[in-house]
Amino acid sequence: MLKIFAGMDGSDCVILTENMRYAGILSASSLLKIINEKQLKMAQEQNPLTGLPGNRAIRDYVQHAVLDGDRARYFCYCDFDDFKPFNDTYGFQKGDLAITLFAALLRRHFIGEEKFLGHVGGDDFFIGIDGCTEEEIRAVLRRLIDDFRSDVRQLYSPEHVSAGRISGYGRDGVTKDFPLMRCSIAVLVLTEGLVLSDGQAVSKRIAEIKTRAKESDNGVVLEPLDRT
Repeated sequence: MLKIFAGMDGSDCVILTENMRYAGILSASSLLKIINEKQLKMAQEQNPLTGLPGNRAIRDYVQHAVLDGDRARYFCYCDFDDFKPFNDTYGFQKGDLAITLFAALLRRHFIGEEKFLGHVGGDDFFIGIDGCTEEEIRAVLRRLIDDFRSDVRQLYSPEHVSAGRISGYGRDGVTKDFPLMRCSIAVLVLTEGLVLSDGQAVSKRIAEIKTRAKESDNGVVLEPLDRT
């Protein structure tokens, strides 16, 4: 809205008020400069592959959310399972396609101001949600996982799809068979009324939940942050 106003003919300035009292004016040129600087900063902080906000924006979101205890908050950390053997076999270009495919699914499944999407880097993503129930969160995350598992199969060869597995090197350097790629999601729940002074406890707790999410059958684990 401000950008439209600043570009209108005859828009000389914006009158600023504070507590219904005159506080000053802002010229249209100054307003455009502020808007352009903000857009440039946002572009610099976006992941170049997916266009999603990066780590700084994710940290800012978490730091703000932990201070707001008016509603339950859900910090969802998404990570691809068995991405390395896929990337090793098909190359980085196909790997990037898998990443952009997942980003597109995120945008399709999560719409609204109460949802924040971020790209940590590589095959790691972040979803911030508030104002929903645990049942709603579980349902939408399972749909996301199912859609990704289905759609990503088109990036494999028919032989690998038919076999349901792919041969590759593990992180230990040993050759073995891996299942086709899926996404696992670790969800940290901050219940209504819980307020934290900082987000340090979030990172530690998420690392614990990630392991259980990867080991789970459906790929989704929700756990609350203890009130300590």
